[in-house]
Amino acid sequence: MDSLAKEITITLEDTNNSDEFHFKGLVRFTIGDYEGAILNFTEAIRIDPNYTDAYYWMGKAKYGIEDYKGAILDFTEAIKLDSNDAKFYFNRGKAKYGIEDYKSAITDYDKVIKLKPNDTNVYVMRGIAKLQIGDYRGTIADFTKVIKLKPNNADAYIGRGLAKYMIDDRKGACSDFKKAKILGSKDASNYIYQYCQ
Repeated sequence: MDSLAKEITITLEDTNNSDEFHFKGLVRFTIGDYEGAILNFTEAIRIDPNYTDAYYWMGKAKYGIEDYKGAILDFTEAIKLDSNDAKFYFNRGKAKYGIEDYKSAITDYDKVIKLKPNDTNVYVMRGIAKLQIGDYRGTIADFTKVIKLKPNNADAYIGRGLAKYMIDDRKGACSDFKKAKILGSKDASNYIYQYCQ
């Protein structure tokens, strides 16, 4: 066994230590063993039912195996224990998006924005969810915010361009697709070909 394997091999000496189960769960999560991680996080929570991070990481592990409903339950438990951590709402929003509950995902993203108003990732996710429900002007607003915060984000121009196209602003859409191409988007040429010819 090499030294790295020895470092991540964990022997649980105290079966009533929630931190040990949590740590082993994180190791398993990191190597992609989501089901093993879930077992460890479950044990950590059994020992300490208020272990917020164990709920959070168990939710991420369930998301990793596409158990979105299970992930939502775990992120909700984390939120009950700490309602001011934006990552809990963000990840629950992603899981809700995974089950196509776009409006509820948007509600979670709104909460993240209140907690972290300059997080571009949440504007991207909310913009995509708004696109799914046909709120094209809302999508444009969200991607415009991303562009203001990160002007070189080519994907934001693509997202905004798609929403502009949906409201019959072909000129604005094509302008955004062309800007995305200048910024290095590999997909921009396809959108220009499909929507701007």
